Amino acid sequence: MKQIVINTYSYRHHIQEYIEGRINKLAREEYFPNISVEETGSVVFVICEFPQQMSQAKQEKYFQEYLIIPLARAMVDIIQNEFTKEYANKIMETRYNFTGIKIMGLAPNKKQAENLLDPITQELAKENSFCLDGWIRFRLADYRAYIVRMVDDLIYEYYEYKEYEEFIRLLKEFVIDQTPLEEVVHFVTGFKGTMNLYNKNAKKIMSISEDESNDFILGTLLTIAPRKIIVHRVEGCNNINAISTIRRVYGDRVSFCKACEICNRPKWYKKIVNKIRPPTK
Repeated sequence: MKQIVINTYSYRHHIQEYIEGRINKLAREEYFPNISVEETGSVVFVICEFPQQMSQAKQEKYFQEYLIIPLARAMVDIIQNEFTKEYANKIMETRYNFTGIKIMGLAPNKKQAENLLDPITQELAKENSFCLDGWIRFRLADYRAYIVRMVDDLIYEYYEYKEYEEFIRLLKEFVIDQTPLEEVVHFVTGFKGTMNLYNKNAKKIMSISEDESNDFILGTLLTIAPRKIIVHRVEGCNNINAISTIRRVYGDRVSFCKACEICNRPKWYKKIVNKIRPPTK
């Protein structure tokens, strides 16, 4: 009878669930292997074997597809989900002294999954048995290095986020204290890759390329310090990050127009002037 035996101590509470999850994805239910579990002390042995009624010829034919591959993928699932989370949090504690923040997991990486899958598949085909704890301890040097890089990137992004939040807070305070040069600024986006600024009388203040940095765009508005910003045609803007930052700094001073002629049927400068300018009495 064709069978594979997998044992683990560290993941004894998860291993059967992961194996059954992969087995249940097989296309032909009549060839599902039987799964039994034995315990010796704190070590769990999961025995996977074909049903007794299956002929020896079919066992040979489907051994790779219905035993080895799903079991190998189940081991990869455990490594990418359970081990990765544990090891990432260990790095957080030992490398960065972060004890109050827990990583719930890292996004699965297809390339890393394939790098794990191939050698595990070969091991199962060769030995018909697999010690998950031993594999994790002695065969995952490259994968451990990958997790370290991912955690380093997360920490870098975290500190960048903290700095960004402090930057936004300071800008909000700055805006409150600024004397406005314009009461209202119409922020018109989506015209030939530019952002055009007009005052409440439809006088063009300046044009800014959407390719300019967010800092430059925000700095321009901070200099003008308007009491109100009306953004037109935001759906045509290629620099949504700049709009998002402006909104965070100016809060409820920012509004988005979707109903005027500028938004619905944009033309060039004269058309804009006619539609922004308040009607004459």
